[in-house]
Amino acid sequence: MGEFFCFLVWPPRAPSARHGERGRDYEDHVKSIVNPVDTTPRYWGFQLLNPTSGTFVYYDDCEHTTGTMVDAKGPGYADLLTYDKVKGSVAEKLLDESARQLEALGTRELRWYFAEPEAAVFVEELFSTADEGRERIEVRILPWLPSE
Repeated sequence: MGEFFCFLVWPPRAPSARHGERGRDYEDHVKSIVNPVDTTPRYWGFQLLNPTSGTFVYYDDCEHTTGTMVDAKGPGYADLLTYDKVKGSVAEKLLDESARQLEALGTRELRWYFAEPEAAVFVEELFSTADEGRERIEVRILPWLPSE
């Protein structure tokens, strides 16, 4: 693998209701595992340029030692997937996001972390049927027990 650099996004993303604080807390947990020494700050992430569209694509983190791009999927996905009316739209959003990320990835690797095993299994099955290069995305389960 070649040498990759990770550049922080400026300015950082503003907090959003879509992600919620629980999701941000999980993202911070993943960031502390991926880069334990120089952990990416809360609300900050990384972007790569999609060479076809000319737009930037966002990732939650970049593993500094390898250049692997990282995305964190926090708690709540497993619950959403129990509702048939919502399951399809969740799958569509995950497929859209993965396609955008793969288009900008180049030769880097991509890893998605899931707080919930059920959600990770769903995505692995989704990716195996959707194909289109999604076998390049490594899906990992990283359980998380928030301190309350």
